[in-house]
Amino acid sequence: MQRSSQICLELFAGLACVQEQPERATTLFAAGGNPAETMNLPEPILRSGYQRDLTDARVALGSRRLATAWNRGSRMSMDELVHCARQTASAIGLKQSLSNSRSPREREIVALSKPTARIGG
Repeated sequence: MQRSSQICLELFAGLACVQEQPERATTLFAAGGNPAETMNLPEPILRSGYQRDLTDARVALGSRRLATAWNRGSRMSMDELVHCARQTASAIGLKQSLSNSRSPREREIVALSKPTARIGG
């Protein structure tokens, strides 16, 4: 999986946590895989948010449900991942239209997801 795809999955997982959807968040985190094993990158790229959000999901779900969601995410096809991410994005869009403010975590995720200029690439 490309680094940019992994970052996107972690960001969508963070959004799912903000939306209080721990199963979806866990599924998306698992789909991102373990970057240290697959690409020699720091694990995970967005470590502090990842640790916080995964801990929140573990508390909300319990060990058994967390494991089930993690297994589901680790086996998802790219089409299934895109569908799951779109559902997450749609839900946040609906929330924003109903409430014109973002939580601190939502603002953090939006800021992290903005494209940055690349040097030499």
